[in-house]
Amino acid sequence: MKTILNITFFLFLIFFNTLVLAKENHYSNQKPSKTTSYSINLTQEEKEWLKKHPVIKIGIDDKWAPIEFVDQKGVYQGLAADYYQKLEEILGVKFEVNTPKKNWADILESVEKRELDLISCAVSTKPREKYATFTKPFLVFPLSIVTQNNVNYIRNLNEIGDKKVVVVKNYASAYYIKKHHPTLKLMEVDNIEKALFQLSIGEAYCYVGILPSVSYYIKKLGYSHLKFSGEIETTYDLAIGVRNDWPELVSILNKALDTIPLQEQNEFYNKWIQLTYVKPIFEEYLMYGVMFLVLFIFMILYKYLLNKKYSDLLEEKNKELEKISFIDTLTKIYNRRKIEHIFHKEKLRKGRVDFELIVVMIDIDFFKNVNDTYGHKIGDNVLIEFAELLSSNIRKTDYIGRYGGEEFLLLCPDTDINGAKKLVENLLNIISTHQFTDQKLHLTASFGVTALKTQESEEDTIIRADKALYISKEAGRDRMTLL
Repeated sequence: MKTILNITFFLFLIFFNTLVLAKENHYSNQKPSKTTSYSINLTQEEKEWLKKHPVIKIGIDDKWAPIEFVDQKGVYQGLAADYYQKLEEILGVKFEVNTPKKNWADILESVEKRELDLISCAVSTKPREKYATFTKPFLVFPLSIVTQNNVNYIRNLNEIGDKKVVVVKNYASAYYIKKHHPTLKLMEVDNIEKALFQLSIGEAYCYVGILPSVSYYIKKLGYSHLKFSGEIETTYDLAIGVRNDWPELVSILNKALDTIPLQEQNEFYNKWIQLTYVKPIFEEYLMYGVMFLVLFIFMILYKYLLNKKYSDLLEEKNKELEKISFIDTLTKIYNRRKIEHIFHKEKLRKGRVDFELIVVMIDIDFFKNVNDTYGHKIGDNVLIEFAELLSSNIRKTDYIGRYGGEEFLLLCPDTDINGAKKLVENLLNIISTHQFTDQKLHLTASFGVTALKTQESEEDTIIRADKALYISKEAGRDRMTLL
């Protein structure tokens, strides 16, 4: 029975892979969407800066699919690559990709020496902040723990004990483990393929990395004996690292990233994450023959896959993946993608039924000082408590999500500016009088408040709320600004 089930499951994977390939071919033959014109509000100084720097050299991780990689033809591909292509269109500059074979440590060193201008897609860490300034995050993923199939669920890294953890050298995941779990035994390798190989042969107990990339390489390398066994309660907030003698470019890139419409960002994400696959080894002329053969065999043996144990496990994993897709791993509130999706749906509803929709951008004042003084663990606890304060002191009809780092986005449908003002005043008072974590820290927050206008895009509303937040910061913090 067990052998039959294994054979059936293998045939099912072949069948599924074949269908995905057909679907990919369908999408690859579709015509690209029409070119969109973008309006970006740059200062005269920023425009002059771009004219003086028409080519900007970026360092990439060429073995980090589907986030970014170099294909067999030497072309820069992946989710981050689509963002850079769009940034070129918006800013009118050329991002020159570093193509020579270098590992990640060499890339970071080249940026530090200013042989390269940008770190394409990375987490801001203290060592990197010595030579680079980071934009706001534009991609956020949870960190996952990967093991062999015979390992039970791992709730946190403390359960690993004296076993060996493999990571990619100079990845932010390695920095995080060294800082927060210094007693763990680390094996550092050059790239994710080497890391998963060490795990597959039993030289390491687990690997720590982001879900999309791990999933891609497990499929590519055929490591069916590896699985996801847990998560770490921190997120991979990916931003662009800019050499720290170019502060103008940080502001320019932040504005350009804000200009990319949510719909296009979703297209990038869906293209590389939801349709990530490894192309089967069969030649195209065999594809349909194999598909029908496997389907016929599968129909005969499918009843063996209806065992309740496997059905329950599949349902459980689907729920976990669904939760990961819209919940921020650290704070347990909506993540940026989900809160932006809700904003889009509310805007569509406003088009059918006229109502007031208030948008509030929130930022914890001087949060960087908390991390620098007390460490990232205390900083994480502050973010968790802050999210709980917001969630428990807004209406049941309001929506709150973590927008990135210490920024949060609050949506208040069916209320007006006066109602939102009272709500924010109450939140300001609650936050300023709260004692955060065991350190009993007193913190404040700044708020930017605005209302969605008729026929206005979500991006324009967010930009106005962000501007209101900036005014609150400039005016002394611990306050709100209405625009």
